[in-house]
Amino acid sequence: MSIITILDASPKKLTKQFSLNSNGEVVKSDYDRCWAYEYKFADCHTVDDLHELLSGIANEPSLCIIRGQLKPGWGTTSVTRKKSAEDSPFRENPDGVSFAMMDFDKIPIPDWLPTDLDYYLEYLVSLLPEYLHNVSYVYQWSSSAGMDGWETLRCHIWFWLEEPRTDSQMVLWAKSINLAAGKNIVDESTLRTVQPNYTASPIFNNNITDPLMGKRIGLVRKSKGAALIPIMVVPEKKQGGDNNTQKPFSLEQKNDYAELVVGRLQEVKNLGYPNVLTFVTICKSIGLSYAEYDYLCAMAARSDSSLKTAAIREQAWDSWDGNRIGWETRDNFLVAHGARPIREREDWKSSTNKLYKKYHGG
Repeated sequence: MSIITILDASPKKLTKQFSLNSNGEVVKSDYDRCWAYEYKFADCHTVDDLHELLSGIANEPSLCIIRGQLKPGWGTTSVTRKKSAEDSPFRENPDGVSFAMMDFDKIPIPDWLPTDLDYYLEYLVSLLPEYLHNVSYVYQWSSSAGMDGWETLRCHIWFWLEEPRTDSQMVLWAKSINLAAGKNIVDESTLRTVQPNYTASPIFNNNITDPLMGKRIGLVRKSKGAALIPIMVVPEKKQGGDNNTQKPFSLEQKNDYAELVVGRLQEVKNLGYPNVLTFVTICKSIGLSYAEYDYLCAMAARSDSSLKTAAIREQAWDSWDGNRIGWETRDNFLVAHGARPIREREDWKSSTNKLYKKYHGG
């Protein structure tokens, strides 16, 4: 049994409304502010159950979903959306949650992508790790989807999970996805305990046409019915010292790719703290140990940088959990800090290269 928490803000509306002003222009009204809710729940077991639930509540403008679990002994009326204080009604479910909603907002549409909703959805999924590409999902286009003339994509992609994941685990996972892309792909806030996962369709007044009439929500079936999300573990603190100047590894012990990357990292100069997280990600992506990263970072840091202090380098390593990075982000970083790029391909389309080739051949 997997209980999904539903909050009812009646008579408040938890969706956007579109109306015409006195000049005949479309104006948007945001969500109503709400401080107290009625607690409800649903029991889901599969992605089909999730699709049925979301389809059923899409026409309920006062409802939303959160990942949080109602604490034992709490009533179901006038509950606040809080979890931090002792008297807060919600908590992070220690056993994890069996769904995950990926919130895509204002994602630019590539010029080469066909103008078709199915292609748009697959493009969004292609931005996620490859292990999610063959997993069934429920899609729900956001309230503002299509209202900009389809210059950008705004959509919620819901996955059912093979194994439950806690909110903390999902937030770390989302951070790693965004870091690997070098930009914000997935909004990590919707994976937090009491953050609303908005489920209601928008309200169109004054006979404004819904650009997604009858197509706002649906189920896309793939070969797998549930996703297995890897658990991102915060690295244990390692011992480091300001006098750690001996080279802690041998290039001969690395594979060819790692050896090439390490060679480029040794060229990096004038590294400051704002850019160290990319440096950390590159090091983790090729499997370097903390000692190896610590040595390279200390050598690359500019003379006035806080990275000359071992404790700061350790903090940067421990506070960032991403270990995947796109080649373009990596090479841009290397060039910006005085190193040579590893490869340059004008025809490369970042993480969507396979999708690009699928539609254009080659």
